[in-house]
Amino acid sequence: MVEEKLSVDKGTLERWSSIQNRLVDELSRGITMERIATETGLMVRQIEVWAGDASAFREIRRPGEASLAERIESQLEIRFAELDAERNAQDKQRPARIETSVTQQAFDAFNMARTTPSIVDLTAPPGVGKSAAVEAYLASCRKAEGFSCPVWVVELSEFTLSAKCVLSLFLEQIKRASQFGSEHELARQIEDSTAGKGGLLIVEEAQHLADTMNANNGLRIINGLRRFVDKGLFGIVFVNNGEIYRRLQNGKHAQLFSRMEAWRVKIDGVTDDDVDKIMLSWGVSGKAAREYCLKIAGGRGALRSLVSLFQRTYQEFGLIDLDTMKSVRGSI
Repeated sequence: MVEEKLSVDKGTLERWSSIQNRLVDELSRGITMERIATETGLMVRQIEVWAGDASAFREIRRPGEASLAERIESQLEIRFAELDAERNAQDKQRPARIETSVTQQAFDAFNMARTTPSIVDLTAPPGVGKSAAVEAYLASCRKAEGFSCPVWVVELSEFTLSAKCVLSLFLEQIKRASQFGSEHELARQIEDSTAGKGGLLIVEEAQHLADTMNANNGLRIINGLRRFVDKGLFGIVFVNNGEIYRRLQNGKHAQLFSRMEAWRVKIDGVTDDDVDKIMLSWGVSGKAAREYCLKIAGGRGALRSLVSLFQRTYQEFGLIDLDTMKSVRGSI
């Protein structure tokens, strides 16, 4: 017997949608679901289920008592109001996320991989905003398609370089709970859970796969994930610094290299226009200051170094101009 969902009136739906979108925004800013749960006294799973379905938890157990959904919404509204007050109390808020050329190119890569589906090698130098683009894309999909949209993000590290570990991380994002089993069992669950959804797997810090390419472990992981794409289950984007492409190019992996080369998106760096947008958002102006900022953004760390400089300069001086930046960073 299929359980019927409770109907939701227009006012309730509008309130739910507004709070859900705010939740998505906070997550894209880097606040974790675990932190939100701790600060509101709710459980992570409660918030996730509520965010994925406007009719969830609407049952009223006792007359005159608010439903769990209403309590979740009230707690989230209170915490979001507190966050607004905390940010307004600061001398200068960190500007909202700026859409740069990197963001636009990354979005194109994500959409291409998802609609084809295909494996896309998204290569960009450090500090240009790759992770920010991933967060922005996930947020946009959650707002457009729902909180449980089929866009999954996993981040690799030195400790996640086995096929079983990568599959577990991926399935954990799909199921929203820790997953265990053999490689075969995990792969089968992934197939069952992703079929027909038109999803996308984004692998951040994917250059770690290249670190184990010589031992063929990274190659095995890439080929294993490729099989999901070959079955048309979902697209994959490897977000990395170019090391995967270089290793495949220099190794004996012609078949895999030719497939990934056709779908490669290479971002060379940030543009002058990107720097202008960041400066404008922070209220930094002047020809000499612009030249200084362009040099910062053109070096190692790119926009990350520039934004960090703005943050520290404002913290120390309450003003960002050429003199205060040089006091912090020095001449270039």
